[in-house]
Amino acid sequence: MKTCFIFYEAQRSKERANLLSELRDAIGQDAVKAAMWACLQVCDISKLRELVGYARDCPSLFALLEHPSLSIPLRWMQRPLHDRATTLTTSHPRTISSDGTLRRSNRLQKPVKLAKERDGCRCALTNATALEVAHIFPHCMINETPPQTSAAAAVLPF
Repeated sequence: MKTCFIFYEAQRSKERANLLSELRDAIGQDAVKAAMWACLQVCDISKLRELVGYARDCPSLFALLEHPSLSIPLRWMQRPLHDRATTLTTSHPRTISSDGTLRRSNRLQKPVKLAKERDGCRCALTNATALEVAHIFPHCMINETPPQTSAAAAVLPF
């Protein structure tokens, strides 16, 4: 299983960086499973504070929490794993634009245009000039809830 360093040098709030440093010291290890690392990067700061307190009081509790986090990405998937196998072989229709670049078919251009207009042709996260429009939130979490797989059902919703 892939591991990530807890104290990854990326842009984040000073408080989150300090809490992650305290967590690293409390559990006595520099690396955690990748899924747990992702959760630590996006979790509510008050919950991270609480987790650090628990880790200080009982470091073995953190180890118990790390294993269930491995199933969280299953919950975030846009479709159950068994459905992915049937769609991997199909590809999206592509066209060559007037400037010679390969693009997806026109059926996707309207949402791209709307997103660029909405965001002023800039990245919604960094405010940099947008190079490509992409979904940053899975469709399955926007639309109605899909049927759950047994593994995904084991993960509590956030």
